[in-house]
Amino acid sequence: MPDAAHVHAAEAYFRHASSDDKPLLAHRILMKAKKYGVEIESDKIKDWAKKYKA
Repeated sequence: MPDAAHVHAAEAYFRHASSDDKPLLAHRILMKAKKYGVEIESDKIKDWAKKYKA
């Protein structure tokens, strides 16, 4: 995600990701959102990010 527009797109398409990919994807979306000053509204993304294990 090279910019804020891509972060917004990732948030919009998140629901289409497989359950196996969602924890990592959610984590990355939140990291990039913070970097680009994007506020993530989706509670689902925030919940999935909590399941990410580094």
